Amino acid sequence: MKTKNTENEDVIVLQSEDKKIRKKKKGIGKIIVLLILIFLLSGAIFGVVYYRNRTFSSCEIVNTYYFEENGVMSYETYLDNVVRYSKDGITYVNAEGEVIWSSSYQMKMPKVYVNKEYALAVDFNGNEVYLFDGKGLVKKFTTPYNICNAEVAANGVMAIVLEADEENYIYLYDKESTELVEIKTTIGQNGYPLDIALSQDGKKMVASYVNTENMGVTTKLAFYNFSSVGQNENSDRLVGGVEFSGSLVPEVKFLDNDTVCAFVDDKIIVYDMKDKPGEKAKIEFKDGPRSVFANEKYIGFITESESQTGSYLLKVYNLEGKERFQKEINMEYLQIVAGEDELLLVGSSSLLVMDYRGNIKYQGDLGVVAKGAVCSGKKYEYIILGENANYQICLK
Repeated sequence: MKTKNTENEDVIVLQSEDKKIRKKKKGIGKIIVLLILIFLLSGAIFGVVYYRNRTFSSCEIVNTYYFEENGVMSYETYLDNVVRYSKDGITYVNAEGEVIWSSSYQMKMPKVYVNKEYALAVDFNGNEVYLFDGKGLVKKFTTPYNICNAEVAANGVMAIVLEADEENYIYLYDKESTELVEIKTTIGQNGYPLDIALSQDGKKMVASYVNTENMGVTTKLAFYNFSSVGQNENSDRLVGGVEFSGSLVPEVKFLDNDTVCAFVDDKIIVYDMKDKPGEKAKIEFKDGPRSVFANEKYIGFITESESQTGSYLLKVYNLEGKERFQKEINMEYLQIVAGEDELLLVGSSSLLVMDYRGNIKYQGDLGVVAKGAVCSGKKYEYIILGENANYQICLK
């Protein structure tokens, strides 16, 4: 017969063994959870690596959108597709080929500028201005002098350069055509305006002026701030300037609200302009590039290649001026498109798609004659612009 003490000892032994079993089960459970996490992490890493290194061997036309082309048509990337425009009018067609809006006008030299949901159509050497958003016409008005350049901000603010007999004017209008700012310039004092760029909020602007006096060429960049910062400077809100002797600056561009890119004929310069301009990066090249490009993260150019392995040399940099990669290109191209995640080089019947690590995702035949291309907003899907049709393609 067991004594009470013996029974207690047996209970203690059983409890101790039960604890050991539970502890062992917990340990096994932790190992299983750890193994599952390792498996999931490995799968995720594999997926990322596979996705980054994935390449495609063909492209497929998934939709074709035919249209009647009346006269010479031009295109600009707009929202998820393009706007088509000519001397007679402008049409916005979405990615499904549906006409969202269309407007008629009569312009001698139409030019369209787009930013986010706004599309600005102006008549060069004329006075007509049309502002559109994703739903259609927002405002139509005329200018007091002939238009020679324009730009639109993401909020619909417009900068329009006008040419009078002896001077030029830069007017800023809001989307209701209310005049916000007037800047008067002269050839002798400022030079002739080559290009302008507006920040996304329409509160900052940079203008490129060229002067050809004394048998030489001088280009000046003028930085304007229309916020309280510029009000404290002078009546023109000029907060900074840079002069380039012997060089042209044919293009300036805001990459985001505070970053300006100036494309000089022998270099690309990035300026930080949170309030006043300051040089952020400079990328120089020996010979004039065949193409330049920029987006919110990267800038780059294409030059003639000096090697025997490619026709052209592509170089891509981040906004701090650090080289991201360089690549030999073996194709003739009509257009380069700097998308958010990819670079497109479009030939008359060919396409090259490259990511910003220098990996070629696709290079091959399109199967159609192309005039250009736009990114559709969907990964590895693009809109190819043809003679009398647009083609929605995807890589396979």
